[in-house]
Amino acid sequence: MTHPLRAAFIAGDLDAISDLLAPNIELHGPALRYPIYGRTAACRVFAALRTELHNLQLKHELTGSGATVLVLEGTVANRRIEWVDVLEHDSAGLVNRLSVYSRPLSGPALFGLAIGPHLTSSPGQSRGIRWASMALLKTLQAVERATRGYVAQINRANTPAQEQ
Repeated sequence: MTHPLRAAFIAGDLDAISDLLAPNIELHGPALRYPIYGRTAACRVFAALRTELHNLQLKHELTGSGATVLVLEGTVANRRIEWVDVLEHDSAGLVNRLSVYSRPLSGPALFGLAIGPHLTSSPGQSRGIRWASMALLKTLQAVERATRGYVAQINRANTPAQEQ
């Protein structure tokens, strides 16, 4: 069963998204030190994501008492990203907390670069977000490149001879 928030997002139905969010929702992201508060602000994030996120696929959905976990995959700025959304629900069933975790390491910077400028009306802030996101992206991509070699070594060392 697909969570109604995901269905509304895929359909691009921002009114339905708004109806599924608690007025006091907290939106936590991997690149955010502080949460984004409130339905209106969260809807702005969803609108920006809808513009910049492509090829969305639901890999897994887990539902438990008061929470739903969505494992998703998609592309941002032509790069494949995987992420986990943890949706916590209030007693009325509305999403009152959404926490996002993503990979690869550069994922949060890609999201910031893509959607950050949509979230401000100030040209100066928009440039600042793009600059900071680009600097972070380049740093994290360097870390990803550096890890590629030693991950390959680990995989070769742990592969039985008949598989090599």
